[in-house]
Amino acid sequence: MKFETFFEKIRENIFHLCQALNFTPTPDQAAVLRLVQLERDLPHSQQKRRIAVRSGQGAGKTSLSCVVMIWRQIQHKDALGVVTAPTARQLRKVWLTEMRRMVLKAHPAIQSFIEVTKSEVIFFNRTNWVIVLVSSAKPGNAQGLHQEHMTIMIDEMSGVPDEIITQFLGTLSNADSLLVGIGNPNFRSGTFYRAFNKDKPLWHTWRISTEGCPIVDQENVRRLERTFGRNSDVFRIRVLGEFPLTDPNVLFDIGQLETCSEHDIVRFAAASATRTFGIDLARFGNDESTIFQRSGSAITRWKRFVKREPADVLREALRWSHESGWTDSEFIVDVGGLGGGAVHVLHEAGVKVTEFYFNNTASDAQFGNRITEAYFNLSYLVKESEVAIPEDDLLIKELVERQYGYNPKNQLIIEAKKDFKLRMDGQSPDRADGCVLAFAPSTMSGTMVFRQGDAKMPSADRTDGSGRSHGKSFNFGGGSSKLGGRFWSN
Repeated sequence: MKFETFFEKIRENIFHLCQALNFTPTPDQAAVLRLVQLERDLPHSQQKRRIAVRSGQGAGKTSLSCVVMIWRQIQHKDALGVVTAPTARQLRKVWLTEMRRMVLKAHPAIQSFIEVTKSEVIFFNRTNWVIVLVSSAKPGNAQGLHQEHMTIMIDEMSGVPDEIITQFLGTLSNADSLLVGIGNPNFRSGTFYRAFNKDKPLWHTWRISTEGCPIVDQENVRRLERTFGRNSDVFRIRVLGEFPLTDPNVLFDIGQLETCSEHDIVRFAAASATRTFGIDLARFGNDESTIFQRSGSAITRWKRFVKREPADVLREALRWSHESGWTDSEFIVDVGGLGGGAVHVLHEAGVKVTEFYFNNTASDAQFGNRITEAYFNLSYLVKESEVAIPEDDLLIKELVERQYGYNPKNQLIIEAKKDFKLRMDGQSPDRADGCVLAFAPSTMSGTMVFRQGDAKMPSADRTDGSGRSHGKSFNFGGGSSKLGGRFWSN
């Protein structure tokens, strides 16, 4: 087949291009491609010039966007294509890498006129016939991009600021222009959300669910359903491609927390031989340092400290361990703040220490950092009623009020402490952090849970700056018996 005939064939029909790219679209991908074709074929007066696609995780959004951009680029000589995303990494490491992979798999005729460089995609060796990458991190990056036949692809649209999107929407008056936004429906606000709601008449829209999607591991879908629940916002967003039911997102249900605070601590403490201390050390003067002592699946003792030296708090935890007769306990300590300078107290005592850095990489890539992973882990255990926690109103409030969002990599991320304190009039989630550390994921293996019983949780050992303690504690001897991206740092 002559190149001219080949080129005209793929230019006229987007599915002929798919064949030339050796790309077999899923049914949902095909539906979106038909919308793109429809926009070109409609009379000018009937074109909407904007398409929004909300999708679950892993449904082939990036490969779909690459096909759309190639097809749109070959409609007109010297056409300009613009791809934007929340971060430069998303553009270069994800989108451009997928475009390069797609071209390498394509028919040789495709490879003859598309060049994928380190920063752009060039057509027919003409530097003004190009797809450029524009990070949405700075609003000014979207300025000055006005041209006929322009295609704008907004990747992870829910994480792109409205200011950027508004600037791009302003270019749609140019002839044969099109804006396509694709992403996970993370938030109940913004241009992406409105495209499926109030502004829906202005947009072509489509939803892609990963449930039943042929390119998605369905066992992972079931795992998410078991872990978070079918009606959870995590399952709605990452699987069903639905917007969250609530905004902002919260991890804990107060009723489930109250149920866990009423569990029989003796039974839950005997569920396994696990012995841990979750220790959160205060960063500022009025913040609390907290110790949560855990036996099996129960918090058996806890204490808050105000204006106490971190080293003294750690020595108190050592004293508890000695009193309990524990020889194999693990001390999980927040060392991101003041704790880093005091943890030597534990090392010198020769005990097992896990230095917990909130912002370190999580073991599961869907979480943006370790503390997020730890919070989601405890939320799952609470939902399943598998833990006994203290009956403390402030602890429960901190857990219920802590929000989560998504970072620029579309990973789950817990609200930063500083953001929590701003919302909560200076209150720091110190009790919640200490409790969460006591149940950090690496310590949960082999737990057996007892769900019956009527013993209540103890109140906290309360101490002021003088070190005087109030309340009761329960000691158990050494014998064995689960947030455009809002919360980006802690």
